[in-house]
Amino acid sequence: MKKVGMIDNMGDFMRIVVLIVILLVSFSQSSYAGLFKFDPEAKFKEADYMISIDRHIAADKLISEVIAYCKKKNDEACLAKAFFYYGKLLMAEIPDGYDREKNSARRPGGSYVDDSVTVGNIDQKAMEYFDKALYLAKKHGLNDAASAIYIKIGILQYTRFKDSTAACESFDRSLEYYLLFKKDNPNTTVIIPKGFDSFEEYIAQAKREAGCQK
Repeated sequence: MKKVGMIDNMGDFMRIVVLIVILLVSFSQSSYAGLFKFDPEAKFKEADYMISIDRHIAADKLISEVIAYCKKKNDEACLAKAFFYYGKLLMAEIPDGYDREKNSARRPGGSYVDDSVTVGNIDQKAMEYFDKALYLAKKHGLNDAASAIYIKIGILQYTRFKDSTAACESFDRSLEYYLLFKKDNPNTTVIIPKGFDSFEEYIAQAKREAGCQK
């Protein structure tokens, strides 16, 4: 059975930006595992760990390898996940206001994939990569992926762009795509974090944190 991972705590959005894990691990529709074969899933798992310990250059290199592989294979589902991970990496590197003001033109630590990323535009670039991932996810009917991406977009909109209205809409879209995924995959096991009894309850908490209207 596929399992769905979720955010552990919605109480601190900025901590979630750094620590959030993949919402829906059924993102990948193909199996790449095999001896001596390039394994994107293993690369993503390693990149996630590198992000969690602030080794962003190492994570960037891993993700860049997968992006190149996905493009070579013309695998847009794979590319959707790679773009998602790159957006996650950029979110993990978003600087505070002082650093942005003093070093806006400086390149961040990890920048193998996109050499146009700077300290000053990193949040906009993160959104660009989430948008790319979302486009491909929708194109290929990856409803679980779309749900996961909308969560990240909502957090970015709320924490960096201070747009609660847009964030609330993104959280609603996340729930919408999650329900579509569940309809097509009724036997999927959902792992609910402590304090939540359902994905719907989790989204409701996210919306409360973002100040959404009832």
